[in-house]
Order: sequence, then structure tokens, then C-alpha cells
Amino acid sequence: MTGKKYITTEEDLEGIIVCKGWITEKEKYDLMLETDFLILPSEFEGSSMSVIEAIMCNLPCIVSPASSETIGINDLVVSLEDPKDWSGRIISLSDKDIYNRILEKLEIQSHKYEIEEIKNKWREVYEDIYLKSNKSETNKIT
Repeated sequence: MTGKKYITTEEDLEGIIVCKGWITEKEKYDLMLETDFLILPSEFEGSSMSVIEAIMCNLPCIVSPASSETIGINDLVVSLEDPKDWSGRIISLSDKDIYNRILEKLEIQSHKYEIEEIKNKWREVYEDIYLKSNKSETNKIT
């Protein structure tokens, strides 16, 4: 577990969970390479960079509905209401076939976050603004 340390000692969790606190970018990347999935239960954080980075590393993310649009895979979205739903989803991802199907879906989802795709989207936005601006100026002249 990364981020703020709410639990200060491993003994509190009998060594099952290691609370690393805040980590460097390199440590984060290294963890993403050795991790099987990311868990992001959040009521408000929808378009989390953590989720986008995980998608780009082909790392499945189990997320709450706030991040459903970002992850784009319904099988990875779990309600915040019952922690047992989260543990059930974790257990289901331990099935190799299910995990591999999720990886295939992630590969497809990752394309929308590629740099060239983002550049194209921004170009479309700016071209649209430019065209609307010029059309408005043309209408003023006539």
C-alpha cells in the first residue's frame, strides 16, 4: 500500500500488507511491474493518473464507480458499499483465464491514453475552436 501511512507498523497487519508511505516515481514504476493489480476505491477520484498509468503498464485496476469511465472495463468496477465485493473481485482475478481476458481488454483501452492519440484529440479541439472563431468573425463582416 502506498500513499499516506495510516497504519504505522507491519505488526498491525501481521505482515500481510506493507504500508510503504509516499514513494518515488521509480519505486512506483517498479511496483507496477511486479504487481498483479491496483486497487483504487475512491468515492470522488474519477480520472486518476494512477489508473491511467496502470493501464499503460497493462496492470489491471479494480476501481470504484468514480473511475469507471477511466478504466473502461465494467468487470473491474466494484461498488464501494461492500468490502466483500472487492475481495470477491480480487479472488476472481486470480483465475488465469479471467486475468488474461482482462489484460486483452486493457490493451485495447490503453490506446486512448497513448501520446499520439492525446495529441490528435487536442488538435481536434483546437481546430474546432479555430474554425468556430473564424466562422464567427466571417459572420460579423457580412
